[in-house]
Amino acid sequence: YEPQPKYLVQVYFNSKPALADKLRVLAKKGLRDLAENGPTDEQFTRTVENFKKNIPEQRINNSYWLNNIVSYCRNGIDRDGAREEAVGKLSKEGIQAVAKTLVDSGNFIEVVMKPGETSEKE
Repeated sequence: YEPQPKYLVQVYFNSKPALADKLRVLAKKGLRDLAENGPTDEQFTRTVENFKKNIPEQRINNSYWLNNIVSYCRNGIDRDGAREEAVGKLSKEGIQAVAKTLVDSGNFIEVVMKPGETSEKE
C-alpha cells in the first residue's frame, strides 16, 4: 500500500566504550546465526509471548491509538487487529527467512557513537 516497502533492523545498546566492539561483533554474529539456523524453540516461544504481552500494554498509550487511526484513515488498515493476527502467524521458518533476506541484502550501515574526552572515565 506504500510506494516502496522497506524493512529495517536496528540493534542498539548503551555500554562502556571498551565493550562497544565486542557487542557489535556479537550482534552481527547473532543476526547471521538467526539467518543460518533460525531461532531456537525457546527464543521463538519467548518472542511470541513477549509480543502477546506487549499488545495490551501498548493499547493504553495515546500514541499507539494515534498511529492506528492515521493508518486506518490513510490506508484503510486496522493495525490493531492486524498486529494480533500477525503475531499468530509467526513461524520459526518465517523469522529465519526474513533474517536471511536481511543478511543477504548486503545493505548494512554501522554507526558507533563514542563519548568525547570530557565524558566520565570508564
